[in-house]
Amino acid sequence: MPSILHEIGFFQFENLVRNRVSFLLLNLGADTKGLFQGFYQNHLEAQTLASTPATAVQDVRARGVPADQAILILCDSGRESGALVDALENAGYTNVYYVSGGVSALRAELGK
Repeated sequence: MPSILHEIGFFQFENLVRNRVSFLLLNLGADTKGLFQGFYQNHLEAQTLASTPATAVQDVRARGVPADQAILILCDSGRESGALVDALENAGYTNVYYVSGGVSALRAELGK
């Protein structure tokens, strides 16, 4: 499991979405529908690349993501996404994080 330095929580994730910061959300099958309303949800969806743990590095490369682009990894529980941080860093990406607790934790914080 990656260090806590690669972990972001609800408030960091919400700030990125609500402030419409540019990042790549590498979604490993987490249901993000309805997390936010209106253009916040649209921003989240525009940042999203659907992938699987087996193809994540290849999918990020195929999208042409710069090595220093912020990449957030999201799964249902945080376990699969945490494991991918090392793989992406080994592939040369330097700004990689995972959402602690996954979409389940985000939904709990949002009351959804």
